[in-house]
Amino acid sequence: MNPGILRSKIIIEDKAIADNGFGGHTETWSTLATVWAKVEHLSGRELQMAQQISPNITYEITIRYRGDITTNYRINYNGQYFNIWDIKDLDNMHRWLFLKCEVRESEQR
Repeated sequence: MNPGILRSKIIIEDKAIADNGFGGHTETWSTLATVWAKVEHLSGRELQMAQQISPNITYEITIRYRGDITTNYRINYNGQYFNIWDIKDLDNMHRWLFLKCEVRESEQR
């Protein structure tokens, strides 16, 4: 894969739970990394296959390999937030990660 296809800058965010002092908690997000990515809306057969994992998966985000990415993180792309539902390291070559994602409707701009 040509690294020149990574034309979009995304922010990978990690969730932290903080005590709010009143017996409850507050969810906050902090930046884990800012990386270049290819952000694609899935269509046709890819979308059908992705929806077998989760019916709301609509995007695939491709980034260079990182060993620290989990489905507990989210993606911030131009103020639009995505849940990560599936992570693939094609052939375990540690070159690229393919993240199947869905839009987090409750956290849009």
